[in-house]
Amino acid sequence: MMRLLGLLLATGVVVLGVFVTKGDLRGILDKPTVVFLAGFTLSSLLLNGVSIPLLIRSIYSGSLETSEIREAAHRWSEAKTAVQVGGWASFLLGFSLSANWADVADHIGPIAGLLSLSIFYALLFAYLICRPMQSRMEQKLRVIEA
Repeated sequence: MMRLLGLLLATGVVVLGVFVTKGDLRGILDKPTVVFLAGFTLSSLLLNGVSIPLLIRSIYSGSLETSEIREAAHRWSEAKTAVQVGGWASFLLGFSLSANWADVADHIGPIAGLLSLSIFYALLFAYLICRPMQSRMEQKLRVIEA
């Protein structure tokens, strides 16, 4: 129950912040950034041998073996790192591509805002999904091992 409350509160704060400053949720939605971040994170996890089905099962299944719970906790930690690195990679790629635009000085504000979304998305995913799942798995381990 507390996890759900935390997720709702975090989402509410983000939405409220957008409405107070911008007034429109479309200002923080950038599909190419989401696609890059998801692709980078998934690729990184697969390259490191992370079992995506195990991560998915750890979300929904209440009956995992102790070794699977331990593995899931470790892999959620890896997912948190991968998504954060993906956010920075997206930021740096966008920054280097935008440096080639001739009129970049005229649009530096919107470019900086758009590039910052990649870091924002990465932090949201890392700390509203990956870290809580890691914590949940670690808590299950403590209960089992106690």
